Amino acid sequence: MILARMLEDSGAGARELVVETTYELRGDWYEVGRIEFNVQARLSGEPDPTLDQLANAALDRCSRSLGLGRDKIAVRATQVS
Repeated sequence: MILARMLEDSGAGARELVVETTYELRGDWYEVGRIEFNVQARLSGEPDPTLDQLANAALDRCSRSLGLGRDKIAVRATQVS
């Protein structure tokens, strides 16, 4: 949701966002060790700043609510036609 808003504010609203999430679980209690987000975006224009920069900024905002340090969360964003 935050990424969609940031894209809209950049002048390149999202026509479609597809997000795949991969979790690395550790230990007997399945503690989350790492989370990786793969974002594919179909946009109405070219965002400024770039999609990758906006995706990382959105993840920075969300990392606190996920309860993980930013070093344990990654995002890869790709714009598709």
